[in-house]
Amino acid sequence: MNHKKYLIAALCLSIAVPSVMARATFNKTKDILLAQFDSTPDPDDIHAQAALGSMLVHQNFQDVECYAVQGAVGEQGYWKFIDSDSLFDLAFGSGNWTDAKNDWNGSVTRIKNRIKPILLNGGKVWVQEAGQSDITADWLRALANDGVSASVIKNNVIIVQHSDYNIDKTHDDDLAYVQQNATWVRLDDGNDAPQYGEPQWPDTPGYRDGDTSLMIDALDASNPNAQARALWAEAKRIIDDKVTDSWPPISQGGVDFSDCVENWWIFEVNGAWNASEFWNMFVVNDTGNNSGAPIGSTIALKAKVNGKYVCADKYLDATNWNLAANRTAVGAWEKFVVVDAGGGLIALKANANNKYVCADKYLDAANWKLAANRTAIGAWEKFTWIANSDGTVSLKANGNSKYVCADAALNGTVPPLVANRTAIGAWEKFTVETQ
Repeated sequence: MNHKKYLIAALCLSIAVPSVMARATFNKTKDILLAQFDSTPDPDDIHAQAALGSMLVHQNFQDVECYAVQGAVGEQGYWKFIDSDSLFDLAFGSGNWTDAKNDWNGSVTRIKNRIKPILLNGGKVWVQEAGQSDITADWLRALANDGVSASVIKNNVIIVQHSDYNIDKTHDDDLAYVQQNATWVRLDDGNDAPQYGEPQWPDTPGYRDGDTSLMIDALDASNPNAQARALWAEAKRIIDDKVTDSWPPISQGGVDFSDCVENWWIFEVNGAWNASEFWNMFVVNDTGNNSGAPIGSTIALKAKVNGKYVCADKYLDATNWNLAANRTAVGAWEKFVVVDAGGGLIALKANANNKYVCADKYLDAANWKLAANRTAIGAWEKFTWIANSDGTVSLKANGNSKYVCADAALNGTVPPLVANRTAIGAWEKFTVETQ
């Protein structure tokens, strides 16, 4: 044990850890979750990635803006790294995460560029420190060097750490920098949770469990939460393929997503105090996705960005019938049938040509352009139907886990529908009119 690090943590505690009573609350309209995983050397981070992904598809957290990092390592960086690119794509969306293990400096820049606008617009950055704080120190320094004031960083970057191990494996200078220059919140160690013995630290739930029925239920074809089932199936595949050492309880068929006690605290989850309760809430539940979706109905969608109807427009692309918010009235090309795609997801079938709407990476690899060009429902033709509190709806593409946007930045006259956003704003909202 490195006692020097714990002395640093103890000396900084009074200035780094806010009172539990005075804690801020995550604001989904302007804050961001930055989820940082070391993925070295044990597979609990793989389970934590699947668990967080399961939270983010729940109706309570679908509109949370999130950016993720793998390879957030410290002194143990020479140990075996478990690459989980495919799981990151599923959980956080393609292009919505960075690989610090293989590109540390580039990742520091990408993180800084992603969170700087949040801070400058009055939002907070909530860091799930599911690894060491070395990379956090580097992007904090980058923010300061890029002109973000020390007070903004101190008050609006909230770093949440639960793990004695992660503290011990962070380099001393980086740990001290993070604790002194940001708001550093220490939780009781989730690896030994539930904890009640450290009154100065918030308690944490118990997310390590040897009960093998949890994974069995998650992977069962009858699990109504298809998105969570896919996440845990991919987590299992990665661990089976890449992890050869024994890591209880995962190696014995149990679960360990203890790093997600930080998400539990950040989001102030009511319940889910143990793995079984978490499972019932986020993994084997009927998530509420598509609740209220008018399955079987013909609808028109009016974009909030410009008050125009969405059209499967042959004139924009005679082959693919691209979708755009460009019509002032509803005709045949502005009508879509809402189809049950299974697993709580929907598909849209265009009345114009009787084809399914696809968030098509092949048409635009950066923006995943929507087009009515498919004859069958696959992964890219499925969407999550989200009912917003203001009476509008949003769509989240299953293909890349991003929100559908009528993107006036791409074309101000004829805003194309693209799946390219990580949070819901005005451009990602639509009014539904049943035809």
